[in-house]
Amino acid sequence: MKILHLEKGYGTLQMMREFPARDWSRSMLCDLIKRINTTGNIDKKKGSDRSRLVRTVANIQLVSDLIYSCPYNFANFGILYIILFLKKNKLISL
Repeated sequence: MKILHLEKGYGTLQMMREFPARDWSRSMLCDLIKRINTTGNIDKKKGSDRSRLVRTVANIQLVSDLIYSCPYNFANFGILYIILFLKKNKLISL
């Protein structure tokens, strides 16, 4: 893609006509060409493909175990407040 745009001067429509089996949308190619022109590469932003560390099975199990073993009454609080409380008191690290 980068070579086709920079060296051969292909635009979005030329790329779509050259590779019809790829089923690329014009907006996706426009965004890609814009990224090539501004940054010079087609790499993703750093951290954009990072997995969500909070929603792992181990963290969910840890939070639920801490909720049930905690002497405080969390019945009226949402899970976000519970996680913030546990993090603030250094009972979990996220």
